[in-house]
Amino acid sequence: MDCKVEKMPDFKVIGFYKDIAQGTGFQACPKFWDRIKNKYFSRLDDDSPISRAIQGNNVGELAVCIHSPDNPDYFGYMIAGFYKGGDLPVGMTMYELKHSKWAKFRCIGAMPNAIQELSERIWKEWVPNSTYYEPLGETCIEWYSNGDTNADDYVAEIWLPVRDKPLTK
Repeated sequence: MDCKVEKMPDFKVIGFYKDIAQGTGFQACPKFWDRIKNKYFSRLDDDSPISRAIQGNNVGELAVCIHSPDNPDYFGYMIAGFYKGGDLPVGMTMYELKHSKWAKFRCIGAMPNAIQELSERIWKEWVPNSTYYEPLGETCIEWYSNGDTNADDYVAEIWLPVRDKPLTK
């Protein structure tokens, strides 16, 4: 598994938010993408506040999963981009991430299957076997490159906030 760990400063994301029931993400998240693409991405030339926010913050570059201990049956899901400034249009959400260390896993293949398969491998293989890091568990980010998401050589990443594992005696 291709993984690198790097520090990142605090950052904000902006995008579209939906609560997703636990266990349904592999079906519900792609449907949410389709809904948002059809509703907003197909008319980005209309100069609306949402169109300006999508283009100005590259909304769609990220998908952010937000886990809440207060609502264990659901997780928040955002189709997002890095917030670069400007107004928050009605219908969009902003979220701030304060983690400094991220494990970044490279993913190559057609979406959504490749990213879903990598996610399974991270949680079943990397997390239980990592010697140096443990996930913080609050968020997970999918980063999407420009290009054809259906191509076999499409590049994406999954980012997990991590901390150093305590030393054992």
